[in-house]
Amino acid sequence: MFESFRLENIFNWLSNNGVRVLIVLVVAFLIDLLSRLVLGRVIAKLVERTRFVGESKTERIRRGKTVRNVFEKTVTTAVIILAIVVVLHEIGLPVTSLLVGAGVLGIIIGLGAQSLMKDLINGIFILIEDQYDIGDEVEIKGVVGKVREFNLRRTILTSLDGKIEYIIPNSKIDIVSNKSKLG
Repeated sequence: MFESFRLENIFNWLSNNGVRVLIVLVVAFLIDLLSRLVLGRVIAKLVERTRFVGESKTERIRRGKTVRNVFEKTVTTAVIILAIVVVLHEIGLPVTSLLVGAGVLGIIIGLGAQSLMKDLINGIFILIEDQYDIGDEVEIKGVVGKVREFNLRRTILTSLDGKIEYIIPNSKIDIVSNKSKLG
C-alpha cells in the first residue's frame, strides 16, 4: 500500500514533475509582474492620452489609474486560475473532470449570485462611461467621499474627513454625482 511513497519514487516525481510545477509558478509570477510593471503602465498612459472635451490632465491621470487598477487585478486573477489548473494537472489530478465540475458549479453559483453579475456589469459600464475615477469626489447613495478604490465589483469611498470608509457594491449604484468633473 505504501510502496508508492518510497523515497526513490518521491525523488523521481520531484525531478520530473516538481521542476515543471516550479517553472509554471515562476512563469505565472513573471507574467503577473510583467502585466503590472509594463502592460499596466502602458495601458494607463494610453488611457491618459485619450482626451474628452473639457477634461483636465488630472482627470485623465485618474482615469488611467482606475483602468490600470482594474486591468491588473483581472490579469492577476486569470493568471492565478490558470496556474492552479496547470499545477493540478502536473500533480496528476484529472483537470478535465475538475473543469467540468467547476462549470456545473459555476452555473449553480451563477443562478444564486445574480447580484455579483449585476455588480460586474454595472462596474464595466461605470468604467466605460468614465462616471468616476480613483481620487474623484463623488456622491453615491447619499454618501459623499473620495473614491479610494474601484474594481468591477465594488467602489470604496473614504469620507472627506478621512475617518469613515464606505464599501458600495456597483449594482447598488444608480445615481452618481461627480464633483471632480464639474467644468
